[in-house]
Amino acid sequence: MSVTSTHPDYDDLSDVWETCRDVADGTRALRAKTVRYLPKLTGEDAAPYMARLNRTVLYNATWRTIMGFQGLLFRKPAVITVPPAVDAMIEDITGSGISLRMLALEITEECLTVSRVGLWVNYPKVDRGAITRADAIRLNLRPTMRVCKAEEIYNWRSEVVNNKMQLTQVRLREKDLVAEDEFTWKEEDRYRVLDLVDGVYRVRRFKVDDAGTDVQIGGDEYPVMAGQPMNFIPFYFISPDDVTPDIDEPIFIDLIDVNLAHFQLSADYEHGCHWSGLPTPVITGHSPKPGETLKIGGPDAIVLPNPEARATMLEVGTQGFSALEKNLDRKEAQMVVLGARLLEVQKPGIEAAETALIHRSGEQSILASMAQSISIGITAALKTLVEWANVPGEASISLNTDFFNSPMSAEMLNAVVNSWQKGAISSETRFKALQKGEMYPPDARWEDEESKLTPVADATQPPEGNP
Repeated sequence: MSVTSTHPDYDDLSDVWETCRDVADGTRALRAKTVRYLPKLTGEDAAPYMARLNRTVLYNATWRTIMGFQGLLFRKPAVITVPPAVDAMIEDITGSGISLRMLALEITEECLTVSRVGLWVNYPKVDRGAITRADAIRLNLRPTMRVCKAEEIYNWRSEVVNNKMQLTQVRLREKDLVAEDEFTWKEEDRYRVLDLVDGVYRVRRFKVDDAGTDVQIGGDEYPVMAGQPMNFIPFYFISPDDVTPDIDEPIFIDLIDVNLAHFQLSADYEHGCHWSGLPTPVITGHSPKPGETLKIGGPDAIVLPNPEARATMLEVGTQGFSALEKNLDRKEAQMVVLGARLLEVQKPGIEAAETALIHRSGEQSILASMAQSISIGITAALKTLVEWANVPGEASISLNTDFFNSPMSAEMLNAVVNSWQKGAISSETRFKALQKGEMYPPDARWEDEESKLTPVADATQPPEGNP
């Protein structure tokens, strides 16, 4: 079997992922795929088809919904906890200038679009023996993270190791730029294999030659951590509801299907409007003389000698395209129900807070699950990165789960402060309550805020120096 062989689940979902990305990318992406998304009419030639295709525009509820959900997840910044020694790494977690916060945004977008993404932690290859931490800093040798899209993770395997299900192989499709001459470069496929051999982590790269034979590029690599071989693959799967290699259908696939149906229906509507937009002259009972032309519009008059002749204008009736319009409206309403609530026109008046929360409970459940899964997945990768950097300390990231603005009321603020002053709650509990009420930033720490407070003198005690 070739290194390029794919997982059955990958084969089942790869076409779905392509559809999800194309719809999210918008009108131009759908037009580029022509008949994949807009079939030809019976007997339709190429030129009329392309004209019809280019008149059709996607009502992109999918992308607006993805961005709306992402905005809710990042309404408040993610809370990141790492040892101070790796702060610089967090600001450039990929080694290419992308911070951990931006990486979390990219991972979230992938989860919303195709519901699958991978995160690979890697360390640059060191050809010589063990190096000191000072050498690593001087040479900028440090672990990094890389986001792997669903399409790049084309095969994987999990097995029971020491009575525990463990990832034993991951295959990644990559691209290399290969020089054809001094000025011309081309992309070639490469295949990276991460696996466990006798319980030891190994990395290999392959290409396929012109004869279709797998050819390994370079030798086997055995990354080490703290001078010892690794007994796990530092690769982490993330999806909206779990962190396992299992594949689920994209969470917005129903919305995307309706969005595509809306696109095709819109093509019919625009096609009809194009051909019926200008009324067509119709003349009956008149035989034109040789060379005779009839002009219409402006100061020109049409003279018909035959009294039985008749001239009218052909145009769409009063019903017009009402059936198509109603169907388009119905599709838009379906998209609202299927997840595009952010597109719904707000009703006039003020909606009760409890009612608004009930209306959004479905979205909140999806968002809460996604925030938790993404936080768990990135945290696992972050812990590996910190350990690989040989820096002791806790490492975690927690995405926002407070999706709607709910500032603390004056009454609640007074109640919290009064309870603290009377000793009913601790200062840390008071801080957490105020932080939840958005009186403190989400990444603020109780210890830091307490150290900033100025002690208040006890008014019951006389000033110093008075009897």
